[in-house]
This record gives sequence, structure tokens and C-alpha cells, in this order.
Amino acid sequence: MQTILACLAEEFPIFEADSPADNQDGGAAPVRVRFEKAPSGRMARVRRVGNEATILYADRASATRAVGSLLSGLVEDGGEAEEHSPFQTFGIMLDCSRNAVMRVDHFHRWLRRLALLGYNLAMLYTEDTYELPDEEHFGYGRGA
Repeated sequence: MQTILACLAEEFPIFEADSPADNQDGGAAPVRVRFEKAPSGRMARVRRVGNEATILYADRASATRAVGSLLSGLVEDGGEAEEHSPFQTFGIMLDCSRNAVMRVDHFHRWLRRLALLGYNLAMLYTEDTYELPDEEHFGYGRGA
């Protein structure tokens, strides 16, 4: 969870409860999060008091979705929210064919936002419109 929070903190005001966080830019006060592992299932529960929150989670996708709920303001100060997901896999396929190719840094931004929505799968769709050396039939008739 430390790695996930570090990645999300690149763009959002969120930090692990025991880590130092500063608010020198004058923006929103950072939310400090403590994680606790749930025994089973696909669930997450968020409890918030001020800028401190505790998330009980079953898997990483549920935990990051709970962080998203926290950041969006769905969990008010002194409040609690709980969610159960029926999905094992929740994903998206992004089209990267013919002039729709995104840069790596933009794809990373997509992944951070999708994680906050509880996604745990991202696929990039491409067509065989390119050539491979020594593979004369790859993309045959499709054009390069």
C-alpha cells in the first residue's frame, strides 16, 4: 500500500498516516491514511476524522477505490462508508491505434485515476498496422 500511496501522492493530497507530509503549496490539507487488511471478500470501509482516515480493505483495488471515495468528499468528517464489489476484475481497454497513441506519462495519469475508481486491469488495444522484421505476413494486406 505504501507504493500505491506514493504513486497517488504524485497527483493527489494523500499520504500514509506515519509518513511526513507537508502542505507548503497552500492547497488542500493532505489526508493521512492508515490501512488495515480485512480477512476476505472484495470490500472496503473508510472511517474519517478530520484529515485522518482508516481504510479496512480486502484487496488493493478496493483500497484504492476507498481512497478515491475519501478524496472525492463522499466520506464526511466523522463519517464512515462501506462498499462491497461483486467483481474480481474491473478494467478498461484503451484504443492506441492510428493516431490515438498516448504518451507514457499520460497513461500513468489514466492509471492513477482508474485506480481511484477501483479498476484493476488496463489493456491497450492496437491493430496490426505495423511491420515486424523477418515476419513478412504480420499485418499482410493491412498497410503499415
